[in-house]
Amino acid sequence: MSELLSLGVSHKTAPVEVRERLALDEHDAERLLRELTAHDEVHEAVAISTCNRTELYLVAGDPVQAEADALARLATYAGIRPTELAHVVYTPRNCDAACRRRGRARWGGSRRASSTASRAASSR
Repeated sequence: MSELLSLGVSHKTAPVEVRERLALDEHDAERLLRELTAHDEVHEAVAISTCNRTELYLVAGDPVQAEADALARLATYAGIRPTELAHVVYTPRNCDAACRRRGRARWGGSRRASSTASRAASSR
């Protein structure tokens, strides 16, 4: 059985210095999503990155392992310790929590980058 996992940081959870380090441009998002979906436990992945937040949405067979991998990859990308990231990241699990969060999000200019990155991750 798969589960929808959402994890990210926002202006409500992380200082601007951390958000800037976690910001993903289109190339970085595609690379991160390819790395995440290369593992069997992650079936699909989408990244959304704006000036106020960076979020990952993952469909995972093993959400605990997928969360650990995603946090480790984000920390490595940002050049920070995973323990630093753990204090500012939010990780609602299950479709209800992730879908509610996604539904409240303002898509703005991130739609193009996230759909491109999603297509890239799907074509592995």
